[in-house]
Amino acid sequence: MKVGVQPGPTVEELLEKLASLGPKDQFDDIVIHVIVNRTLKRHDYVLQPGDVIDLHIPVSGG
Repeated sequence: MKVGVQPGPTVEELLEKLASLGPKDQFDDIVIHVIVNRTLKRHDYVLQPGDVIDLHIPVSGG
């Protein structure tokens, strides 16, 4: 999915904009790994034009 954002948003700001994640307080306790251009980034990383972002929520089961 392509998401348009203003120049200079952080990963955290992008996560807040994604409606499918729900309100921020619902994902505060969930670990979301953010991979930008095949590199794991912190949530304070400032996104650049053309960045490719993959979101991964680790799960486990038995």
